[in-house]
Amino acid sequence: GFKKTVNGNPEKWYRFTTKNANGNSLEVLEAPSKNLHIISGANLTSNIPIEAFWSRFKKIRIDYSKEFAEKTTRAILAGFTWKDSGSDFEKGVERFVQLIDETRQAVVQGSLQFPIDFRILENAIHSSGSEYLSRVIEVICIESWQDVCSWNPDTGCVNEDSKKEYERIIQAVLGNNA
Repeated sequence: GFKKTVNGNPEKWYRFTTKNANGNSLEVLEAPSKNLHIISGANLTSNIPIEAFWSRFKKIRIDYSKEFAEKTTRAILAGFTWKDSGSDFEKGVERFVQLIDETRQAVVQGSLQFPIDFRILENAIHSSGSEYLSRVIEVICIESWQDVCSWNPDTGCVNEDSKKEYERIIQAVLGNNA
């Protein structure tokens, strides 16, 4: 922050550099601190935030529930065109929510590093190029082990037990379609 005099009154302002080019330098934005709101989102983890940061933010916690996951999934999917309909589409939503739920439980048990999340859904929609939710779920199941499985921090190799647990979850969610 810095002090700036506006209409004869000293005010605290903030200066931010963006990634947008402005000639030969980066764009700089200035805003009075009284009008500044920083909004951030994060998943809670076992890493405890530094108290100096934690105490500066107003926290709003959104507890996980299957109902929340289903509503959020539907909200994301509403922005796309799907050829699946009726029970096929509903089965896709149900499977994705089940993937979230079961991988969250596996994280708690220590067999996965991260759960399937909504970003994975959005990435699979874009990378699959499919208008069928069932195909998007297949892409998630095939590709997302790299996003969720734990690894050896010394070698970088995926923990094989973690990968087997992910494959077990996929089999449970997709059944004979895996």
